[in-house]
Amino acid sequence: MRKSFFVISSLLIFGWVHAQNGKPSRTTTQQKRPETNREIRQYDVTISLYEYRDGLIPVEVRVPAMRQDTVIYSMPAIVPGTYKIYDFGRFVSDLQAYDAQGMPLQVIKSSVNQWKIYPGSKLSTIRYKAKETFSDESGKRIFEPAGSDYKDSVFLMNLFTSIGYVEGQHQMPYRLTVKRPSYLYGATSLPVISRGKDQDVFQGKNYFQIHDNPILYAVPDTASVRVKNAIISVAVYSPNNEVNARKAIDEMKAIFEAAADYLGGILPTDVYTVLLYLSSPENIFGAGFGALEHETSTVLYMPEFDGEEFYRYMNDIVAHEFLHIVTPLTLRSQYVHNFDFSHPKMSKHLWLYEGVTEYTSQLIQVRSGLIDVRDFLERMREKIVAMDNFNKYVPITTSSKYALDVYEDQYLNVYNKGAVLAMCLDLKLRSLSNGENGLGDVIHKLQKTYGRDTFFVDEDFFDVFAAHSFPEMKEFFARYFDAAEPLPLEELLKLSGITYKPTYSKRLPSFGGIRLNYNDERKTIYVSDTDDLDEFGKALGLKQGDEILSIQGMPLTIETFESTVMNYFNNTKEGDLVTFEINRPGKKNKYKKIMLKAKAVLLTIEQEHYLEPSENITEKEVEFRLKWLNQ
Repeated sequence: MRKSFFVISSLLIFGWVHAQNGKPSRTTTQQKRPETNREIRQYDVTISLYEYRDGLIPVEVRVPAMRQDTVIYSMPAIVPGTYKIYDFGRFVSDLQAYDAQGMPLQVIKSSVNQWKIYPGSKLSTIRYKAKETFSDESGKRIFEPAGSDYKDSVFLMNLFTSIGYVEGQHQMPYRLTVKRPSYLYGATSLPVISRGKDQDVFQGKNYFQIHDNPILYAVPDTASVRVKNAIISVAVYSPNNEVNARKAIDEMKAIFEAAADYLGGILPTDVYTVLLYLSSPENIFGAGFGALEHETSTVLYMPEFDGEEFYRYMNDIVAHEFLHIVTPLTLRSQYVHNFDFSHPKMSKHLWLYEGVTEYTSQLIQVRSGLIDVRDFLERMREKIVAMDNFNKYVPITTSSKYALDVYEDQYLNVYNKGAVLAMCLDLKLRSLSNGENGLGDVIHKLQKTYGRDTFFVDEDFFDVFAAHSFPEMKEFFARYFDAAEPLPLEELLKLSGITYKPTYSKRLPSFGGIRLNYNDERKTIYVSDTDDLDEFGKALGLKQGDEILSIQGMPLTIETFESTVMNYFNNTKEGDLVTFEINRPGKKNKYKKIMLKAKAVLLTIEQEHYLEPSENITEKEVEFRLKWLNQ
């Protein structure tokens, strides 16, 4: 899983902005089957999108033959790729159970995620309603890519929010029938048995495969392309038609090509589906956007806008999610391989699953020339800066193992410190091999021993890693992973001719000392506070309530915010004429368009973590950097 947020640091920070109610009806006729029914060896699930009402869809589950007196039907408390207890049973209501003759059985809800059914040996069918998660206003809000959203024209279905399993029977196969309007198409990597005019039938070899394959039902907007050995497909739901599948797949094709090059010339899957679920930017106010990984697909939840920034963020997220196919979907410990949906045990190696994946998603882009060295270093610098927002005395392995409870507030650091640790690990390995072998090479070796059908023991991984690389790595892990010593960034980066300084001074243009906010109704960015207005802000004449329409001729909207502001910071020099086009509020909610002008004033700002290519670089450092970054 990757959560993303738009952030501008230095002078300002601006965060991105935000069926029926009765019991299910029984059919008048029921298909008979013997009560013992020992020949039924699969789950047969039916979901009817026709009967969607008020955020609820009806679900019918015909279960395999049961022998036990008490059957426990479970919904997940958590799913792989998320690091929070969500309790998906909260979204199931009115659960009823029947025998083969359609007679009701006793049902007792024993916990938020489980129902006990008596007598279990007679159980034939379970019926209930499943609610979408996007409107949930409880304290356990579901990260949208891990949720489901049901509307008349679109159904985003993470199946673990609507389909469960009988305890002890999660390895049984599933057959899923989705009844739907003829104008909707279901995009997914879930194996298809048949597609009809108004229903589709899918299959999953067990609960893991069912839970691991989301479906996006929408008016068809799909595209596909072959990259090496794999067919990459994209399905898009764009409510205002700002983004389409063909454009999206054309933009992301290079990411998959870069991944193939990094992974040895082929992709580790024959199919991969990207489900791109977009929402109006104002609906993402206060929430992160991002994605959740699956073995052969991912769900991306993003603000809807067309432009260079959209595709940059899309590609960053796609790269991260796809590379999860390496860790932890192939290389993983017993806690991931034998995932417990009800009572999970966390691995101490979230740095491997999320940190290495995040670092590699940036590395493949610089190695393939999609970004340059300075861009790569700035992205890594942002992660080093972000590390400072977390407790620097907590080892990454400790915060990982206790991410669900004691160190829940430290979990997001795996995307920051975890990625920086991965970079350090890569550089350390290359320093021990004259630049020849890096982190990717060691992981490739490990995959040959610990593939998808097996796992490493969580507590032994550092010893295993050292055995596949260098004995010196044991000390490295002990100091920087199991302990929390300051990272040797200056020493390691110098090997490739890159200068690192913990602090430095930089001259940046004043932004006036204002604070900004977003007006959800008017869809504008406005000045919310002028208490710290500086001399430049006064000369410009900014006032509280002013809506900023453009800066230096570049439009300032929620979609263009970062590029416009960064253009201002990067290209404005002392004494340049600065123009802000604004709407100033007047009486009776009328606005007057005004052009504000003032000469730029540069301020000396103390910043942290300088990361730049050195001016004087040796031939040895050039060679090392080429082996590392291919630039």
